[in-house]
Order: sequence, then C-alpha cells, then structure tokens
Amino acid sequence: MHKVIAVIVNYNKPFDTLRCIKAILQNSQKPSTIIVVDNASTDNSVSILQNCYQIELIINRQNKGGSGGFNTGIEAALKYKPDYVWLLDNDAYPDTRYLLFALATFKKYPDTGVVGAQILDIDNHNIIVELGANICWDHIGTTPIGRRKQRVSQHYTLQVDYVPACCMLISRQVLETVGGLKDFYFLHWDDMEFGYRVNQQGFSVRVNTRAIAFHKPYEQPPSPTVRYYDIRNSLRFYLFDSRHVGMKLRVIFYDIIWMILTRPFSKTPLDIYILYKALADLLRGKMGKLDSTAFWCHKVSHSDYFILSSYLPLGERIIIANNLSKQEHRFEVLVQDAAEEAKLAHQFPVRRVNHGLIASIRLFFSNLFRQKILISTGYYNILDILFRRRAYYNGYDLIKKPLSLSIFWDIIQNRKKS
Repeated sequence: MHKVIAVIVNYNKPFDTLRCIKAILQNSQKPSTIIVVDNASTDNSVSILQNCYQIELIINRQNKGGSGGFNTGIEAALKYKPDYVWLLDNDAYPDTRYLLFALATFKKYPDTGVVGAQILDIDNHNIIVELGANICWDHIGTTPIGRRKQRVSQHYTLQVDYVPACCMLISRQVLETVGGLKDFYFLHWDDMEFGYRVNQQGFSVRVNTRAIAFHKPYEQPPSPTVRYYDIRNSLRFYLFDSRHVGMKLRVIFYDIIWMILTRPFSKTPLDIYILYKALADLLRGKMGKLDSTAFWCHKVSHSDYFILSSYLPLGERIIIANNLSKQEHRFEVLVQDAAEEAKLAHQFPVRRVNHGLIASIRLFFSNLFRQKILISTGYYNILDILFRRRAYYNGYDLIKKPLSLSIFWDIIQNRKKS
C-alpha cells in the first residue's frame, strides 16, 4: 500500500475545506494524513478547522498565496516520508476513486512524476473545466485541453505540460529532485512553471480521464487582481524561468510592445493600468503578493472617492464618490430625476440630464467649459450617455455596470481627510 499525504490550503473558506476533507475521506483509497494549511484567514476558519479531528492543521502567520501555502504543506508532508503528496485546492474536491486511478497511472507509466485529474464543473458534472494543458511557445499563454466540452467517458491517459494544482498527485521523487512550487508566484502560473520543471527533469505529467475531481470554472472576465498575477507571472515565466531563447526574444521585442499598444482598446477597463503595474513590479523584482495599495484592491465603500482620469475627447475627469462636501470640492452633479435633484441640490450644483441624443449633445457642449463632473455612486450609470465604446468591469464593487467610457483608464485612489 502506497503512503499518500494530502495537502489542502485554506483561505477564508472553511466550509469548502470541510467538504474537500469529507470527499478525501470517502475515497476508496484514503491518504495516511490530511494536512490543512490555513493561509492567515481573516474569518473564523481556524476555530472551525481546529474542531476537525481528522486533520493536521498548520497556521501560517501571513497569506503566502497558493504556492506558498502548498509549499508549507509539502514541507510538513515530506517529514512523513510518503510515496506521494496530494495537493488540493479547498474549493475543489475529488471523486471517490480519484486516488485509485491516479496511483494506477504511476504504476502503468514508471516515468510519471505528476498525475492530474479530469476536472469537471462543480455545478455541472457533465462539463469539463480542464484536462491539463500545454504551454504555448508561439505566444504568451496556455492551451487548456477540453475546456467547456462534454465530460470524457472513455478511459485514456494524456501527457501534458502541466496540470492545475487544484488536484495534483506528486511523487516524492519529483519533490526531492525538482522541489516544490515557487513561492514568489503567489497565485497563477505557479503550477505551469512547476510542470515545466518536472518535464525538464525527465519526468512526465499525465492526466487519467478516470481520475476525476470537481472545481468551479475559471472566472470570466477575470478580476483585476487575477489579471495582474496572470500578466506579471506569465512574463516572469517566459523571460526568466523557461529555457526557450526564441520565446524570450519574442516576449521582449513583440509581446510586451503589442500589449502596451493594444491594452488601451481592450474590452476590459483598467487593463492598461494593470499591465503597467505588472510590468513595473516585474522589472523591480517585486514578486509575491500584490501590495494592498493597488487601487483595485479597495472598494468604493471603503474610500471616499475615486478619480477616473480617462482619455475622453475633452480630457475631463470623472469622479465617482461616496461623500464629498460642497466646501471641499467644486463639482457639478449629474442626476436623472427630480427626486435626485432635490436630495442633492443643497450640497452641490446639480444639473438634471436624460438619456438620448439631445441630452448627449447638450452634455458634450457643456463639457467644453467644465473639466470635472461629480457622479455619485448611485448615479454613475449616467455615464452611458457619453459616446464611447461600451465596456464592462466586474471587480470589487468599484464599477459593476456597463460604462460608455474610453478604455484607457488611469485611476488614482484618493481619501477624504477628516
């Protein structure tokens, strides 16, 4: 019987973690030990998990990200001298026979170092999230296998560049030869880089279609924070961690320039700012966790106002605010009905506007003589009357409606001084 140690990383999702633990314990072949690493959760995760007697709980004093959390667990797991270490995201869970089929893959293919899963949609078990993936060498990115296709019922094994760390069985030989994940990736591209190293050392990475796990589909569109890690870490991988000289040259002389030129026209607002932030941090050697001062890490409700200095035709600044006094700032507030006008008129200069061509023309010409417009968070949909390409930003409650704004955003967070 092979000795397997399971490692789960938790961050503010104790009940997801408990579901994952339950699924592990229901496997036809159970691991010897389940190690749960709490990544400095800010909720009651620790008190809940401490009451789960089936696990060994390790508490990190700071959030080390997925890669750092897994490495904490791997270090603890190797003390047990296991044959295999089983990594799982806490919001994923394995099928009852995952371990049986994953171990069979190691036996059938002796060169195997890592076995992933046929990952299915946690809400629709007939849809594939991923069957492993391959790294692209003609552009920045990866090619996930089977994404959003129907569940594979046939039994076969795929050899791939990497498998997601949400469910990954690794041999001890690989961990002792290759090492674990690289902490400084924090989130995203850590499993890609790990799979690349495994293959470079002569081991293979495989997916057995009968070894099944369940996970949520990847967020679309990705949040600004996810976009930041994707850009920074993918560039880090291609420029510093891969050995593909041709791809390094392509990234330097083509991909980065192309991103800078095309991000202003992206369908995802804020992309240009996120790109600059990711590039600046990479060039400064700042890896690891994104600092909390990045503007998209703050909710509007936690700040007094945000200035959106965008390249609109007239160069005006549009400000979305929670609460600003008339004495501190001179703005004009756009409102859409009489009730809004009456409520705000005693605090700000107010002008009522409506949707439609005539209203748009009036606003356009009035902007020739004004550089600043205040739009309360309750009324920011009035931006739709401006003639700009539509875009959608779905992150952190800053903006959650379609906006007709230029895509080239430069957002500066400001706090009202009390």
